[in-house]
Amino acid sequence: MLLARKAGVQLTLTNAIHQTQPVGISVEGHGSGTAEAMGYRITAVRLDPYPQDAGPIRQSAYRVTLHIERSEP
Repeated sequence: MLLARKAGVQLTLTNAIHQTQPVGISVEGHGSGTAEAMGYRITAVRLDPYPQDAGPIRQSAYRVTLHIERSEP
């Protein structure tokens, strides 16, 4: 039986005039998650490593790959 894996990515965006906005993106399984903030669409396209067994993974071992593009007006 395969279990659905869920992960969360927490980012803080900062613009040129030092305004900040926290952003949370949820990723499930091998899928991707998307959030919109400060006029951008941020997509977590990959989260590594993908858990292969029930063993723990150190938080520092995780890497996220993001795709960032301007949101449609």
